[in-house]
Amino acid sequence: MGTEGRIHIAAEWWRGQRFTLKANGKEEVFDVPYEGNGFNYEVEEVGRCIGAGLLESPVMPLDETISIMRMMDTVRAEWGLVYPTEKA
Repeated sequence: MGTEGRIHIAAEWWRGQRFTLKANGKEEVFDVPYEGNGFNYEVEEVGRCIGAGLLESPVMPLDETISIMRMMDTVRAEWGLVYPTEKA
C-alpha cells in the first residue's frame, strides 16, 4: 500500500498466483504462474552469469547483497534473534 495505490495478493502470499493492482481509480488483475520456491530465479541468474563468464550478477551485485545482509543483521540484533548455529 502506498500513496498512489495498493497491491492485493490473493491467499498464500508466499506462493501467490494472482494479484490485484488498485491505482488511480482503476483495478487490474494479474495472473502469474507459481514456479518453484523462489530460489529457481537465483539459480537461473547464476547459470546465466556463469554462461556469460561473469563473476558477479549485474542484477544483484555483491555490494547490494552485502548491504541487505547487514541490514538484516541489524534488525535481528535489535530483535535479539540469534540462530541456533550462531555463537552467543
